[in-house]
Amino acid sequence: MQRLPRANEREGVNATVQLERPDVPEWSRQVWLDQILRVEHLDSCMASET
Repeated sequence: MQRLPRANEREGVNATVQLERPDVPEWSRQVWLDQILRVEHLDSCMASET
């Protein structure tokens, strides 16, 4: 998590999340949360998890 000063003197917050692909174990990416435009649920076996 990162705290960011903003022009209006209010503090902003951002963080990263690691994306992984079960079908390609060697693949992973770090993504800043403010760069995520949408989330699509693809794995129906995890639908009941929160």
